[in-house]
Amino acid sequence: MTEVAPLPRVVVQLFAKAPVAGRVKTRLIPALGAEAAAALAARMLANSLAVCQQAMAQSAAQYTLAAELWAAPNIDSADWLGVDVPAEMAVFSQCEGNLGARMATGVRYGLERSDGVILIGSDCPEISAASLHWAAQGLLSHDSVMIPSVDGGYALLGLRCYLPSLFSDMPWSTARVASLTRQRLDNSAMRLLERPAVHDIDEAADLVHLPSAWTEYE
Repeated sequence: MTEVAPLPRVVVQLFAKAPVAGRVKTRLIPALGAEAAAALAARMLANSLAVCQQAMAQSAAQYTLAAELWAAPNIDSADWLGVDVPAEMAVFSQCEGNLGARMATGVRYGLERSDGVILIGSDCPEISAASLHWAAQGLLSHDSVMIPSVDGGYALLGLRCYLPSLFSDMPWSTARVASLTRQRLDNSAMRLLERPAVHDIDEAADLVHLPSAWTEYE
């Protein structure tokens, strides 16, 4: 009897902070106040968790899709009370260090257990379950996939192998992140598949890009 090869396994890693007033979405505090900014962060986090859950529930013929929450602080902290993490999602604690160090740890660990890793945050409501399946499908034929953000960063980055230069000496939170990521992928001969840019919600001017149904954040 011919053995059937297992399907490639792709893991979505959602990097998120607990939505605590004064610690999240600080650039929105002048416009919204600390409590409303945290409420919006909680709404976006709940949306991202739901998107991961929806994506995992959708079948795919060519790969399997799993999702993980990479939490800061530790998920056992009281800061996470009230956040409903789907039972299907594994939870890990982010390591110490800057964003690059934290994502690098996730990617290295993820690729030890899967054939591809997709990194997302919780501040882009335009990332949908379809976006995650597009990324997973793209990793079957490309070394990397990216959905850039209008501000020059990226809202999603998928990788089939670990490339340290993507996470070190990167000017995080600047308009150069996506362009430098493309350059370093190209320098390493890693084939990139890309979609049009989407909007992160980081500053007051970004609030117009929230879903129209989000008339309040509570």
